[in-house]
Amino acid sequence: MAASKPAPRSGRADADELVTLFSGALGPWQLKELEKPDAHASPAPQPLVRAVYAQGPQSVEVTVRADKAGGVKKGAPQVYRESAPQRDGALVVVTLANGVAIAATSRSADAAALEALIRAIDLGRAEALKPAKR
Repeated sequence: MAASKPAPRSGRADADELVTLFSGALGPWQLKELEKPDAHASPAPQPLVRAVYAQGPQSVEVTVRADKAGGVKKGAPQVYRESAPQRDGALVVVTLANGVAIAATSRSADAAALEALIRAIDLGRAEALKPAKR
């Protein structure tokens, strides 16, 4: 039986390309789930990729969206952190110059751990992708 060739990559920030950024482990975090949600299944905007990572009793949900490029300088990701006492958990969003936004949320891990998990992703490779087609 001949080995099948992998599908050619588009080089665009789409679900097929973005899912390759998620390895079995990101630092000490182990991958538990990885999916490309069906964007047509809901009228609400859906992420292109959804992953769940765990480290001991802590778990983190990571989602990736791709929007229009702009507002962020290349090589200088914009980081948004939220971990207010009135909020149940923490949220960190890293936005790249090409419009890719990676969000991590957790009820058990703090914002610093979430940001470290996101930075364990190859952000340079993610930023090198062409902006998503709209």
